[in-house]
Amino acid sequence: MINDLSKLISFESVLDKSEPNAPYGRGIASSLSFMLDRAKEYGLQTVNKYNYGYCQFNANNERAEIVSALCHLDVVPAGDLHKWNTNPFELNIKDGIMYGRGVADNKGAAVAVLHALKKLKQNKVNLKRHARLIFGCSEETDMSCIKAYVKNEVMPICSFVPDADFPIINSEKGIIQFDIEIDIKNLSASIEIEGGLRANMIPEMCKILVKNDKMHNKLNERLLNNLNQSNDDCELSRQPDGNFVVSCKGVSGHAMAPHKGVNAILKAFEWIYKNLSLDSVDIFLKLHSLFTDDDLKRDVGLKQECPDSGTLTLNPGIVKIKGSKLCLTVDARLPKTVNESEFIKILRKGFEKVELQGALINVINYKPNLYLDSKNPLISTLLSIYTKHTGLPGVLIKSGGGTYARELKNAVAFGPRFVGVKTDIHSPNEQYPESDFFKLVDIYYDAFIQLCS
Repeated sequence: MINDLSKLISFESVLDKSEPNAPYGRGIASSLSFMLDRAKEYGLQTVNKYNYGYCQFNANNERAEIVSALCHLDVVPAGDLHKWNTNPFELNIKDGIMYGRGVADNKGAAVAVLHALKKLKQNKVNLKRHARLIFGCSEETDMSCIKAYVKNEVMPICSFVPDADFPIINSEKGIIQFDIEIDIKNLSASIEIEGGLRANMIPEMCKILVKNDKMHNKLNERLLNNLNQSNDDCELSRQPDGNFVVSCKGVSGHAMAPHKGVNAILKAFEWIYKNLSLDSVDIFLKLHSLFTDDDLKRDVGLKQECPDSGTLTLNPGIVKIKGSKLCLTVDARLPKTVNESEFIKILRKGFEKVELQGALINVINYKPNLYLDSKNPLISTLLSIYTKHTGLPGVLIKSGGGTYARELKNAVAFGPRFVGVKTDIHSPNEQYPESDFFKLVDIYYDAFIQLCS
C-alpha cells in the first residue's frame, strides 16, 4: 500500500494542457494509468476512458447491479514550496504522519479502496453486486470527468465517496463559482494586481504593481517613505525601473471554510484603498466591504444560515487585471435555502448597497446542494460499519465541501478523515496518519461486502 501511494503521490497531477489520451494533462493521465495498471495486476477488471476510468471486482452475475466508490486522482497546486517542510510530490512519513499533496485529498483514499477490492479478490468473496472503484480526473476543477461517466456508463445503485469526513456527510452545500468583472480604466494605467491559484483555494499570495508615474510624485514619495516600515501582511519593495511591488501574504486553505485561512486578495484590496490616492480606488473598498462587512452581508442576504446545511460563505480566489478590466473569481458555498438564481439576485443587491456600478457577473460553474434523508438504507448501513470499526457513534454531518456524491443518485461522502484528525488539505504540508490509512482498507472492504450483498 505504501509503495502504491508513494508512486501515486509522485505524479504532479494538477490540471494541465490537454494532449492526446490526456484531456487534463500528462500528470493526471499518468496517475490514472498507474492505478489501472496496479488494479489489473491485482486481478481486477479495468476500463480506461482517459477522462475517467474504473476498476471492478465482479459479482457472479454479469448483469448484476453496481455499488461504487468514487475517488479523484487530480490535486490542487502545491502553492508556495517554501511553506512545505517536504517535497509535496514525494511521500514522506515522519512520526507516523504521511505528508504529500493528495495524501488526504484524495490519493490516499483511492489507494485504500483499491486495496479493499484487492482483498475481496484475494478472499474470493461471493458478491451479488459488482464492486467498482471509479477514478475521476477533474474533481478539483469542473468535474467534467464524472459528468462524462454519468453520460456513458450504467449508473450504480448506490455509492460512497471517500473524499471528506467520517462518519457520513449527508448534506453538502451548493457551490457556485463566478467572475465579477469591473471596468477600472482609470486605475489600470497606474496599477496591476494578480493573486490566487484556484477559486476553491484561499489565496496565500497577491501582488500589486504600482507603476512609476511622474504624474503621481506625491504618491511615489509616500511609498518611498513606507519602504522601511515592516508589515507582516504586506511587504513593499521598489524595482530597478522605479515601480513599486506590494506582496500581500495570506494563509491558504479550502474555500469551503474561508474563516480558517487568511485571504491575500482581501489583504491587497485593503492595502490599495488605504495607501493609494488614485481615481476610482474606492472600488477596492467597496469590494472589500462586500466580503468582510458582516452587517452589510446580513442586510443584503449574503450572511445567512440553514440548520440542515450550514452557512453561506464567500471566497475570492483569483484576481487579475485584463486590459482595463478587474476580474475577480469567487467561490461561494450555498445552504440549501439558496439556489443559483436567488444567489445572483442577492449578489446584485450587494452591488447596489455598496454602489458598485457596472459590475458584471459571469457564472462559471454551479453545483446544486446534496441532501440525503437519515432514513436512507445507504446511510444506516454505512453508519453501522463506521461504529463497528471505530466504536464511536455514527452521526450525520453537514459540509461546505463538494464531492462526487452530488453527481450521482443515492451517494454520500464517507471518510477518509477521522474525527479530530488534522489533514491540511489544499494547504502546505497536507498530511494523513499512517495508521488510519490502513484502517480505511478494512472499513471500505466491509462497506463493499454489505452493500453488494
